[in-house]
Amino acid sequence: MNLPQVKNSAAANHDATGVTVTGSDAIVSTQGGLVHLDLKNQMVKTVYTTSEPVYSAAVFDGYIYSATSSTVMRGRLTDNLLDNSNWQPVRSLSARKMVVFAGALYLSSDKTDRGLWRLASDVSEGGGHVFTKISDTYFACAHADEKQAVFGGNTEILCFTSDNPAVPSVTVRQNNSWNAVTRFPNGLFWVSDGFNGLCSYNLAGGQLVATGQSIGGYGPRRDLAYKLNYAGDRLLVAGGRIDYSGKNYPGTAVFREGNDWHTFQEEGISAADGIPYQNVTSVAQDPSDAAHHYVSASTGVYEFRDFKFVRHYDSSNSSLAIARGAGGNKEYVMTSGLTYDDSGNLWMVNYEADTVLHVLKPDGSWKGIYVSDVKLVSTPEHILFDRRGRLWMTSRRWTSYLRGGFLCLDYNGTIDNTKDDLSTFRYGAYNQDGAFCDFSQAAYAMMEDDDGAIWLGTDAGLFVVSDPDTWSSPDFRITQIKVPRNDGTNYADYLLSGVAVTAITRDGARRKWIGTSGNGLYLVSRDGTEIISHFTADNSPLLSNDIYSVAVAATTGEVMIATRLGLCSYQSDASLPSDNLVRKNIKVYPNPVRPEHAAGVVISGLTAEADVKVTTAAGRVVAAGTSNGGTFTWNCRAADGGRVASGVYYIMVATADGKSGIAAKVVVI
Repeated sequence: MNLPQVKNSAAANHDATGVTVTGSDAIVSTQGGLVHLDLKNQMVKTVYTTSEPVYSAAVFDGYIYSATSSTVMRGRLTDNLLDNSNWQPVRSLSARKMVVFAGALYLSSDKTDRGLWRLASDVSEGGGHVFTKISDTYFACAHADEKQAVFGGNTEILCFTSDNPAVPSVTVRQNNSWNAVTRFPNGLFWVSDGFNGLCSYNLAGGQLVATGQSIGGYGPRRDLAYKLNYAGDRLLVAGGRIDYSGKNYPGTAVFREGNDWHTFQEEGISAADGIPYQNVTSVAQDPSDAAHHYVSASTGVYEFRDFKFVRHYDSSNSSLAIARGAGGNKEYVMTSGLTYDDSGNLWMVNYEADTVLHVLKPDGSWKGIYVSDVKLVSTPEHILFDRRGRLWMTSRRWTSYLRGGFLCLDYNGTIDNTKDDLSTFRYGAYNQDGAFCDFSQAAYAMMEDDDGAIWLGTDAGLFVVSDPDTWSSPDFRITQIKVPRNDGTNYADYLLSGVAVTAITRDGARRKWIGTSGNGLYLVSRDGTEIISHFTADNSPLLSNDIYSVAVAATTGEVMIATRLGLCSYQSDASLPSDNLVRKNIKVYPNPVRPEHAAGVVISGLTAEADVKVTTAAGRVVAAGTSNGGTFTWNCRAADGGRVASGVYYIMVATADGKSGIAAKVVVI
């Protein structure tokens, strides 16, 4: 459920502190009040603003109950609860959890009158509501369904049944650090156990005993995602940043394979040599060994084998240096940009070092590559090798002694011979119209396209090095792509001029995905002259408009997006094309297509710009088009826009040159 009216409200801080569901009512407690949701109709009933944070709330017996730091309040649903005078204090409790179960409201208080309380009607009191204390323990976890309620604390777990809801049917006294707990009808307990995922337990001898069964791996360990890159079909994620803002981030290196997420070893690394393992800035996979990885971080470079820690490189055993401003502190051997060249050499950048570029050779030896133009830069970040073997590097931001910009180093493939090196650092350039383009404030991103051009992302917008061979020439000109206005004039606007471009990548259809700082995510045509889509946090499920990195899965077309608030993905309609049409590689999904499926049919495994026709069994064409890279998507609609009738439909595919063809079929229900 998308709640823009709550998210964008300036009246209060509606950061959620909890949620309680009773029937079709959901009450979200927030730092600034309450949000009453109608789940059946998927709408916001009312937003209540309060003068202090609300930590828990619930709908019970015609009232909304809410708890502040020390008081439980209630308001009758039929009253105007936007009028604060209609809310009345009920009891002094710091209730952090509320659940409704078996005709009663259960409240767990952590401070004032600490313990578990039950509010229910009492015949002896004339049917009025009476509070009864059940336990002196504070229970941070609470879950209830129609037949049972389960409460979990750090030292105790209580279960209640609807047959006798006032007295625990099961009491377990056991130390734990679980985040949530519930019990299935078969008696099996399931708990949320942090990084271990969902784990199941049996009750035996008054204790919960692990069964060994667990569920997890459906997402990354943390919401830290800064640098993304694919090694084949494996997504590698680094969660840190090459600056002081990320210095104390926990060492976060994770990867996704298929639909499963895994984490590189974290535990025990810091203890190995007394240097904290934190702020992972990039991850690189050995191109000759998929089980061999290197991780850059604020404290050097770490080697992993089978995702287990092997070795730590810093200023004591490599060419890497401690940052100039760190006063010799070995916790500031700050590195990033791990990238392999075609010869298997691992390159990286070193923050605030006299020698910024470093190489770890396949034989295990190290070499520093001194380039005076980037001496002591404070945020060297990304490395890119173009098709001619030249190295490109970003220097992200302006400092008192060096501007931001881009370095191109042509080392002629000879790491040990620097005499034949040619390097050029630019913080700006004249464009094709003779205007000077200054990107000295921030240089963020680089990408080489299929034509060999280098796309650059800066705080001043998007620029293209159309001919990288001319980068070092005094006559060099940079290109700003022009987007026609299509308003009957010959006017055009520079693509994303003045927009901070922080990430650039391409998909299987050679289109460009462009991440920005503050402006969300753009999809543009292969030449950039058309903006195809613009996704923001307001018009899509994009987590944040601040994008750090974007990577596209070649085979599936899934777009992975690292944002300020974590990682999210978008299933695009393009994938890497196949070289040839091969029947076994053609996938049609879903198949069959059921009425409730609105996303359409995806046909993947196609060649570039393949001609696709969808026909009925009688041969009538109902849809036609061209593949985006290796993918074609049909929305199960005919040319008139209406959904096609149930039946079998044939998919006829031909290569762009018409020399090869293939057929598949799909069932629409």
